Amino acid sequence: MEGELFIDGKDAYTTYGIGIINAGYKGIASYPSLKEPDTNDWPDENGIEADLSEPALDKRDISINFYGVSEIGAASMISDLSSGAYHIWYFAEIGCTMKLRISKESSKKIVKSLQTFTLKFIDDFPFYGFTMPDDETKPIIPQWGVSQTGYNIDDISLADYGIYVIDGADENIMETPEAKTNLEISIKNKNGITYDASFIKYKSKDCTIPLFIRSSSKEDFWNRYYTLLYNLTRPEARRFLFSRTNTEYSFYYKSGSCSRIEILSDGGIWCEFSIVLVFMDYTTKEFYAPIKLLQDGNIKLLLNGTIHKFNTNI
Repeated sequence: MEGELFIDGKDAYTTYGIGIINAGYKGIASYPSLKEPDTNDWPDENGIEADLSEPALDKRDISINFYGVSEIGAASMISDLSSGAYHIWYFAEIGCTMKLRISKESSKKIVKSLQTFTLKFIDDFPFYGFTMPDDETKPIIPQWGVSQTGYNIDDISLADYGIYVIDGADENIMETPEAKTNLEISIKNKNGITYDASFIKYKSKDCTIPLFIRSSSKEDFWNRYYTLLYNLTRPEARRFLFSRTNTEYSFYYKSGSCSRIEILSDGGIWCEFSIVLVFMDYTTKEFYAPIKLLQDGNIKLLLNGTIHKFNTNI
């Protein structure tokens, strides 16, 4: 449709007869992966050690499904995209601007003059169009008033980003990681093996957290989207507080994916996506006592992530 997509400032529909098929924006709303940090994995210690002094996002592949009403128009678009590597794409429906280079075409189907096809692009600029904070030591958090508690990153609730945690997260967080393999000796003419059973240590764990955003506008959506990604990829290990077990995990961000994104009738955006966090040492936990006796004799109770104080002198 006219006015939905612009390539280097040209309307893709009026210029090439090209548009984006429904659900074609999922790749755009998928977070890029982190470049793999250097790690040490000691066999006699739980988890891993990771160098997170300078974390950096990798390039990402973005696949977009298109339709075309003209064979000539589609060929003309590919020709123009082959003139220089980078081109500016403005996805007006979702209010997003990206600087992309074309990689390959696939899944082409032609029926008379109509066609559908998929183009894979490379995004080399993960924060393109996002204004970095002047002070990188402080998070930039919009206040959205979303009423969900229990999931904090660096003492900031995910609800403060206007982002909800959805079904499946608790099970993924609470699942025990795989045990490391100790020294073992296998002799060909003897049954079984000889195994060092003196201790058990556990590996690091990839934990998938399913999330969703229901934004009031396109600008609102991308502000939340980039703010969370920015804070997930700041230097050094991040902390994840899970109130259901009053437990804190040290982690780094690994990757993200989008399963659903829809443009709503009121101009907002509904997006369901997941982030993968690497819990570096799942067994090293900081426990928060649910009940604590204060020096003044009163009681402090941690309930569902909220501290309540009670006066025992009543």
